[in-house]
Amino acid sequence: MRQKILLTAALLFAVAAAVAAGGVAPATAAANANIVVTKVAPTDLSPGETKEVTLTVKKQVF
Repeated sequence: MRQKILLTAALLFAVAAAVAAGGVAPATAAANANIVVTKVAPTDLSPGETKEVTLTVKKQVF
């Protein structure tokens, strides 16, 4: 179950990042992408049950 939550969080992050970037990122960006999921608490969900998730996207400038 925890893996499903982490996968969902990663997918939400990818969608939010694409929206924040004004569209889909170029293919070369995928080679340099780093995704870190923090502060994840395991949650048991039943089929059809939902849970609100807050996603914060930060642009890290090097």
